[in-house]
Amino acid sequence: MKQTKTILFILILAAFTSSCKREDTYYIVKGRLTTDCSGNPVANQELLLKQTPSIFGGSGGVLGSAITDANGNFAITYNSKDCAGGDDMRINLSGPIIEYIPTQQNIDIGTIVLSPICKIVYQVKINKPYTANDTLMCLNIINPASPIRIPAPLHDTILGIINASSMETLQYDTKDFSIIKGGWGVRSNSTIVSPGREVTIQVQNCNTVPDTLTMIID
Repeated sequence: MKQTKTILFILILAAFTSSCKREDTYYIVKGRLTTDCSGNPVANQELLLKQTPSIFGGSGGVLGSAITDANGNFAITYNSKDCAGGDDMRINLSGPIIEYIPTQQNIDIGTIVLSPICKIVYQVKINKPYTANDTLMCLNIINPASPIRIPAPLHDTILGIINASSMETLQYDTKDFSIIKGGWGVRSNSTIVSPGREVTIQVQNCNTVPDTLTMIID
C-alpha cells in the first residue's frame, strides 16, 4: 500500500512539473528595409531583434537575427520564452531603427524607411511685433547649431519650404510618421525677452504635399 502511494505521488508530481514547463512557441517579425524615400533597398545587412530592457523585466538581449535579401526583405524568428518579462522589442542595424514592437505575436511591420524625409512649410505668424531692439531667434531645423535670426519689428514670414527629418527612432505604431520640431525665443541684445518655446507636428514620411509648421509669436 505504501509503495502504491509513493508511485501515485511521483506520477502526480511529474504531471505537475510537466504542466509548469513553458512550451517553445516561435514567432516571426518580418518587413522590408529601405534607405530613404526613393525606396532603394538596404540589402545584405544583418538585423538584430532585441528585447527592450525594463526595470520590470527583460534583459535587453538578442532574441534573433536575419540578413536582408536583395530587396531589403527580412524575417526574424524568435522563441517566446526568450523574451519573458519584456513588453516590447526593437530592431537594430548599427543602432535601433524601430522600437516598441509588441511581443508574443507574429508581426508584419511593412516597409521601414531608414532615413525618411518630410516636406514642410516652416513659418511664423506674428501676434506681437516686438520693438526695433529685439531679435526673433528661430530653430534652424536643417542646421540646429545655426539659429535663424529675424530683427524686429516682426511680420508674418515663411522661413522656408524644407525637407526635414526627425532625430528620433521610429516607433512601431507610428513608423510612417515623424515628429518635426520647431522652436523660437526673443532676445534684446543679450537679454531674453521671451524664453524659448518648442512647437512640434507629426508629419507623414515621404509626403509629396508639404505640411505646415507654424510658430505663433506672442
